[in-house]
Amino acid sequence: MNLVKRIYIWCRRFRYRCGYGVQSPTAFSFIVDVIYQKTPYYAYASLDRQRVVLLRGKYKDSLKLDRLLFRLANEFRPQCITEYAPASLVARYYLCAGCKIARYNEILESSSLNSILANLSKIDLLHMGMSLYTEDILEKSLSLIHEHSIIIMDDIYKDKSAKRLWDKIRKDERVVTSFDLYEVGLLMFLPRINKQHYVVNF
Repeated sequence: MNLVKRIYIWCRRFRYRCGYGVQSPTAFSFIVDVIYQKTPYYAYASLDRQRVVLLRGKYKDSLKLDRLLFRLANEFRPQCITEYAPASLVARYYLCAGCKIARYNEILESSSLNSILANLSKIDLLHMGMSLYTEDILEKSLSLIHEHSIIIMDDIYKDKSAKRLWDKIRKDERVVTSFDLYEVGLLMFLPRINKQHYVVNF
């Protein structure tokens, strides 16, 4: 994302910063303590060095998103992490570092989905990018979600098709809480919370 667009989006979302206006204590705590968390985690230094080597200077503006993936994995402690077409090339390293006990599965293409899902009893953390097969993979994966699952969707405003899919899934009755961070969207399924959608200036 270029600098001019980033500034424009930040200004449009200014009133959604730092959890302002969020009434739910649970959602506010999540925004402040996870999304906006500034703690310099022990793993950042080594992960960031590895990131520079792997990316060779590319995708510098996704560092904050990769670190967010680390914090999400650290917060939710998934037993299994599943990824499909992530926008960040090094997302796997940050996710797995956030929860070192998690098993890791990668969906390489739509045709491999059924075999992977057949070996899963549930979806703990699903991280996915936008492609021709995202909607199909997402729909099949929802059958394995549980109340502590989280789905992380990259590039939800990439184009009209991506925005349409994001709007469709966040309104799905199975999704209880959603967070729109512009570059990523987060979906949660805790049944004890009233359905809510939050825009966050991240």
